Parts: sequence; structure tokens; C-alpha cells
Amino acid sequence: MIRLSRKWLMAAPVTAALAAYACSDAAAPQSEALVQFSPQAVELETGRDTAVVIRNVGDAAIGPVALVAGGVEDEGGSLIPGPRLVTTPTEIATLNPGDERTVWLTLDTAGALQDGRYRVELAARAAERVLSTLDLGFLVSAPPPPAPVVTLAITGPTSVRQGDVVQYSAEARDGDGQPVPGTPQWTLLPAGSGIVAAGGRVVTYEPGPRSVVATLGGVSDTLDISVPGRGLAGSFSSVGQGLERDRFSSDLWLYGSHAYTGTWGGRTVLGTTRFGNALFAWDVTAPASPVLTDSVIVDARVVNDVKVRADGQLAVITHEASTDGLNGITLLDLSDPSQVLSRSRNNILEPRESYELTGQVPNVVFPSGMIVEQYDHEGFAEPTSQVRLYYGAADTVVGLAVATIEDLIAACHD
Repeated sequence: MIRLSRKWLMAAPVTAALAAYACSDAAAPQSEALVQFSPQAVELETGRDTAVVIRNVGDAAIGPVALVAGGVEDEGGSLIPGPRLVTTPTEIATLNPGDERTVWLTLDTAGALQDGRYRVELAARAAERVLSTLDLGFLVSAPPPPAPVVTLAITGPTSVRQGDVVQYSAEARDGDGQPVPGTPQWTLLPAGSGIVAAGGRVVTYEPGPRSVVATLGGVSDTLDISVPGRGLAGSFSSVGQGLERDRFSSDLWLYGSHAYTGTWGGRTVLGTTRFGNALFAWDVTAPASPVLTDSVIVDARVVNDVKVRADGQLAVITHEASTDGLNGITLLDLSDPSQVLSRSRNNILEPRESYELTGQVPNVVFPSGMIVEQYDHEGFAEPTSQVRLYYGAADTVVGLAVATIEDLIAACHD
């Protein structure tokens, strides 16, 4: 795997509420504490992240310092299987006198916990010695059940052009007129007249009257809409079709005598569900009889935005909802676009830095824009050119990762 040089460009403001609980260095066997945690007491809320500072307050270097979290215990001292405290980093190579390091703490509850107070101990160890300990506590308390929904009101346009994606929302209120949290179920009537996503996004297939329905807590609201046509002129005729029966198709991109189709969602055929994890290559030399020649399978639930550059030298696919959140590279042979030359074995960008591992949405990086610094006289990227990849990290900061074209191509051959 290649290692991209990266930096933290900017951060969005984040707030966290912390309360003192309990901390003790009494378990440390040495008489003088050479390492201290700051703050010395932290209480974590379920599912929250925070940070502490570890500092060498002695007069000699210490290292390596391992950060070891114990098991989660309930008030009676019984170990609870599943939940754990995750530290980033897990080890500090050396702490010189006066040095300090930030340690990010993430509470992974690994499912529902019963109401009550829990604790977990974090120990700083060096050469099998416990230098300092930090006692962290957190309280689990189920929120009160929401008030019953009395009214539900849909907001959104009443005239929607055929094929456009339109966002609707619904507000639920109780008998006192106060908002009631919850996610409504959405339906478009007549059945089969379009598609509705879980968040209220609607796409209509044909012109005509339609109804958008939202339901929450046994209460429904209906918004009648009109769907005018797109006003397209001309006529079209079907020449041929290539059938893909196992997956739903998404984007289509034509290049020369080949067509590429993406896939999306989960389609169940004869009891087997196949997800949108495939890019298909079709030979359309004979348009009346397209032939499926090859496919690329990726870790995803949606393969979309299939693009081939105008000069035919670069093909790119994007995907969504991978199980591991990783990002890799696939090289296609565009002299024979039905063939895959190679694929990177590992991802080229993954959450590693503290600002990528913790934030509003922890453990996530998402590339958003790329700049290639140098091109030759024919418009091709120079092998030694730097590639600057701008990406979001943990929904909190914007980062910049840097590599070269040679690095990225080499990653496909590792």
C-alpha cells in the first residue's frame, strides 16, 4: 500500500460536553508519577469521542508508552462483553521530559447497554510498569419515549417535472404542538409510478397526477402533486438491449464500440439478493445484440458515475456504501476496454490520523476533488506529476493528500 502525504487544512467548530467523574494514579507502582493525564478525570457519554493529553512530567525520557484500556465494568465491578474504549494512538514511541501528546478516546458501545453507570480504566504502561491510570465513567440512560404523533404535515413542491429528483420533508407534532422526532415512511401513489428514497426524495416516471404520502406513528399526510412532461421533441426507437437480470442498472457511458453500465441497490432474484457492486463492460459493435464481455466487482452497494475521458486514456468509476470505507484504484485497458489491467490490492486513502478517526462522523474519509499538477504537450499527465487530493475527514475537517501518478499506478501492481 502506498502512503499518501497528508495534512489537516481546516476544521469546523466542534463542541463536546465533558463532566468530571474519577481518576486515580494510586495503582501506579512507582513512587513518583512520571506521566500524567490531563484532564485527570473524564466522563464520556455513550457514543461520544473526546481527547486527553498525556505529559511527561519527569526529568528522563520514557518510551515506548503503551496506552492500554481495560474492560468495561458495571457498578458492581462485573465485566461487560462487547463495549470497549478505543485509543488513538495505541502507543507513543518516546515521551521526552516536558513532551505531551494528544490521545483521542472513542467509546464503542457495540450495541445496546442497559441503563446504569459504567467505568473503564486506561493505563499508560512502559516496560511492563503502570506509569499512570485514568478512570473513565459513562452513564447510560434510555431517553423517554416520544409523545404520540397527532399531526403530520408534508412540505415540498406540488408541481414536479418528470424525471427530476425532488426532496420532501414531513414535520410531526404532538397534542401540544411540539415537534416529535422520528423518520416517516414514504410512499408514492399510484404504486409503480416512481421511486421514493427513505429520506423523502422522489423521482416520477411518467406525467400525470400523483400523491406523496408520509406516515409516522400511525398518522399519515398526503400531498397531491402534478407531474408535467419534460417537453422533449423527436422520436426514439429501440435497436437492441443487453439484459442484466441480477442487479439494478444505474449509469450508462458509451465509448467507441463499448458501453459501461453501473449497478445500485439490492435486487432479489429467486431468493438471492445481489447488490450494486458491479461495473459491466458491453461490446456494442452490433447494436442490435450487445454482448457482456467483462465486469469489475468492487466492495460497494452502488457503482455510479461511470466516466471515460474524451481521449480514451482514462476510465473512472465511483462507488458508494462500501463495507470498509476504503478507496482503491482500477486500471482499464482502453485499447480493449472490456479488459481490466489491474486493481490496487489495498486502499490508497483510509482513516489514520487523529482528525480522520474522530469527529462528527468518526473513521471516515471521502475524496472530493483532485488536481494533477503537470501535463505533457499532448495533454497526458506526466508520470512524475504530483496529484493533490482534497478530502473530507470525519465530517469535521478538510484534508489534502499528495502522491504522484507513478505512485498511484504502482499501487495497482503491488
